[in-house]
Amino acid sequence: MHNNSSLTQTHQDDMAYLAYIGESSSSLAEQIGEKLSAAGIKCHVFSDLSSLIENSQNILPDIVLLNPALNDDGEVAQALYRKAPTVVYAGDMDIDDQMVLYQQGVKRVIVDPGSELAGRVHAAANMVLYRRNEVRFARQQSLTHGTVQTFSLPEVLQNALLEQKNLILKIKRDGWDAKIRTFQGHIVNAYTSNLSNEEAVLKTLQLASGNFVIRGYQKPEEFSPMSASTLAILAEARFEQNEIRRFLDRVCDGKDNPRFRVAAPL
Repeated sequence: MHNNSSLTQTHQDDMAYLAYIGESSSSLAEQIGEKLSAAGIKCHVFSDLSSLIENSQNILPDIVLLNPALNDDGEVAQALYRKAPTVVYAGDMDIDDQMVLYQQGVKRVIVDPGSELAGRVHAAANMVLYRRNEVRFARQQSLTHGTVQTFSLPEVLQNALLEQKNLILKIKRDGWDAKIRTFQGHIVNAYTSNLSNEEAVLKTLQLASGNFVIRGYQKPEEFSPMSASTLAILAEARFEQNEIRRFLDRVCDGKDNPRFRVAAPL
């Protein structure tokens, strides 16, 4: 653990995590630093927020552990929260102030008036680092990429239902985004920029082109605001597709991607 007012060397070639501790109490900073160092995390302690932020502009840490007593500039601190995962800790803090910190981007707020504060800060730091790196890497490794032209979205959802999968599908097409979540194969929610739930699913399933990403997730339970079953939604989508196809066959001789022009009213 180091007490620094200025850092000039980088740690890019060092595999250890780097933590900045913003703490004016040398004894508490030492307690937190010892626990992090024992876990292989490099620590630098700053007794004022301006020094911490100045050094973060040169070397961005993997995590910041901050006593809010140092935070005398809310806007500057918020900029830090957006750059580096931050854990704020205190012996006492009003619940409303904790909610404000979460809204500003803080990852965890630890409040403990007793002797366990340093240990809880250490545990929170480990959790944040794990979620930021190992979990993110695992998610990236388990992503499935595809195009709507290659993979039929209705078939993807039908297979998820048969195999009872928890999936998150994100679909993009020309600046238009959609997100569908399934739990044990059943669609539990869906969103587009202007639609939600059943309407969002039906709109998305009519796309003729676009790219999508699928990943699995683990969760013990889900609440769904949707009243229609997944089977009913898939049946409705298939019915709409058949109706559209019959219309195109009738007026366009079965041509793919026909163009229509709306005539001016008489």
